[in-house]
Amino acid sequence: MIATVTLNPALDLFLGVERVEFDAVLRARHERRAAGGKGMNVTRMLARLGRPSRAVILGGGGLAQEIVALARAEGLEVTLVDSRVPTRVNVHLEEASGRHVKVNMAGESVDPSAMDRVIGEMAALGAELSAVALSGSLPAGMSNDAWGKLVRACKERGVPSALDASGAGLKGGVVSQPTIVKINRTELGEWFGEPLADRARTVAAMKALRTGATQVVAVTASGDGACMLDEAGLWECTAPTQSAHRAVGAGDSFLAGLLDAWIAGRRGGEALSWAVASGTAWALHGTRVARAEVEALASACRPTQG
Repeated sequence: MIATVTLNPALDLFLGVERVEFDAVLRARHERRAAGGKGMNVTRMLARLGRPSRAVILGGGGLAQEIVALARAEGLEVTLVDSRVPTRVNVHLEEASGRHVKVNMAGESVDPSAMDRVIGEMAALGAELSAVALSGSLPAGMSNDAWGKLVRACKERGVPSALDASGAGLKGGVVSQPTIVKINRTELGEWFGEPLADRARTVAAMKALRTGATQVVAVTASGDGACMLDEAGLWECTAPTQSAHRAVGAGDSFLAGLLDAWIAGRRGGEALSWAVASGTAWALHGTRVARAEVEALASACRPTQG
């Protein structure tokens, strides 16, 4: 089983509007609620790939209970760790044209001691764990080392970890050397301390990030595909189609595909192709995606080794 950890989940509220206008009253044509958070998205895609997964989320109050109920209604396995503060709401305004605006609430401050309860839940999964995905932002009040603590807890149990974070949370997590780091170009440049103006600088930043126990660094570039640095060197893979339009969740689905491939023993270009196909399939089909779509897209990928 792959566990995903989300320390700053949200109830995602989707409001469909004809178009987004400023200084106007917008009327929603439809409303939808979903269990939100990057780790939850990873679990969602892993389910589509047929890979057993459990989402571990840190949340509190009635909204956290609603997130759990919504996730279970999708057929997802989820464990709620009580944060003892109310969980946030993220609002998505979706135009009929397909364009959208997403507003993320910061959420209330969480006591850092909540990390002990999260680590306890991970330990309770025991021998069932084959890998752990650590995804998303840190809630207010949480130490920048929060992801690092979870990486170290995974190492103590001999479980591979994959980190997908940004900003201070990324910096605090990578020092503990997770097995896999998934990052986008902008986040990599921020971590590296300078814009990645060309391929050479991107590769240099990836090499700087892939140190010690970190075996894989995967860098996504939205609809353009991704590149990956592992023990065999640099791999690159363009997206098999440019017609995708759902950017939100595609990067999380990429990580789900990469972990699915990793657990199956795939490496190098084969693993990267499966990850790119998973992200693209989500961008094309959203929650309707099935493994067959991923297989078709992966067969169209042409990874190259640099």
